[in-house]
Amino acid sequence: METDNIVIRALLNMRSAISSLSFKKDKKTVIVGAWFGEKFADNSRFLFQYLSENKSKLGLEHVIWVTADEQLANDLREYGYEAVVMGSEESEKWHKRAYYHIICNASSKQALRDKNGNVHIINGDIETELSFRARRINLWHGTGGLKAVNMATNAYKKRKSAHPVQYAVKEFLLFHSKVYPLFFLYNGGWGRCYQITTSPLQTETIHQTWARPKKMCIETGYPRNCECPRLLKHEAQIINIMNEYRAVVLYLPTFRSNSSYEYLDLSTIYYDTLREHDILWIEKSHSAEKVYVSNHSIDPNVIKLNPNFDINVLIPHITILLTDYSSVRMDAMFHNKATLFYVPDYDEYLHGDNGFMADPNEVLCGPKYKNIGELREGIVKFSYDPEASKTSNYQTIRERYWSKDRTLDDIWADIISVVG
Repeated sequence: METDNIVIRALLNMRSAISSLSFKKDKKTVIVGAWFGEKFADNSRFLFQYLSENKSKLGLEHVIWVTADEQLANDLREYGYEAVVMGSEESEKWHKRAYYHIICNASSKQALRDKNGNVHIINGDIETELSFRARRINLWHGTGGLKAVNMATNAYKKRKSAHPVQYAVKEFLLFHSKVYPLFFLYNGGWGRCYQITTSPLQTETIHQTWARPKKMCIETGYPRNCECPRLLKHEAQIINIMNEYRAVVLYLPTFRSNSSYEYLDLSTIYYDTLREHDILWIEKSHSAEKVYVSNHSIDPNVIKLNPNFDINVLIPHITILLTDYSSVRMDAMFHNKATLFYVPDYDEYLHGDNGFMADPNEVLCGPKYKNIGELREGIVKFSYDPEASKTSNYQTIRERYWSKDRTLDDIWADIISVVG
């Protein structure tokens, strides 16, 4: 715990809370952001498009995307959407006015250190310091309970073990105080926000790992698993290419925060196999890795996507998902897709900063591979018969984490029923 920083944050938050009393909030105005203000993607993107294209029906007047990327803002305006750039007077105006503030990932600026030791400052999804008195809604993008997060990580447990009294006090305040999470954790009161979950089990997980009050959890579906309201041009182009191949493998490795793990260029290793069996390989590095993982342009049988590409529009169209410990496996499971797991660093990851929050043998409902030769055989075999890759408990795990089958209409209604 960095007491000085926490105290300073609390004082700044109290000042922001007092200042917000002069803002007139408008229930017909919504602001939405995602992934450090850099991407138009994920749950935020799907819900934003739905709200934007149904404003009259829903009684809304302004639905505004917040980004740190001026080019992205211009692109969205060309599609007919409202968008503002962080730090502008226009952005500040709409942040102060909007009744609903919606994010899916980062609730404040963060300093990330890459494998080379370089520090990178990233934004929050929106200008979260202006979120007091708004209805703060977190559409957090991870479910499935494998990769440990927040209070369940190995790193957190080690700190807690080293400072048991300090962390006992902190956890007491997290679970039993309204003031502490509201003012001391994040900018703009985001330590106390509404959060969507996908099942009673997921609600319990969010409560235990983030100390989110259960009454502030909204059990519903994920917007990104609904039909996309409108594809962007480059997304439609990729889907058209996918339709030209017999099978499509989507490779999505998660990030490693404390590892010397080196990503092999599997597409190059398997290129002859991909051509022989008419398989399209699509790959995207995790956004948190993008400062040191390169990406390339489209080649025959291989597409390496920009880190900001929204892979959620592709999952319904793939044959196989290839991943490791990422929660994206649950989205593939939602769509009843086959999943293969490439986990050569399994033991290291188990004992690393994150670690696991559930039994991998239970929730990884597909073949697991530690070497590239066996993985090659699995890709070929299951590209012809993807159903054969599913473990006997596949549907049981699916139902455990996806207890809701909701449309975008339903999801917004669920949110409003709780948030008001």
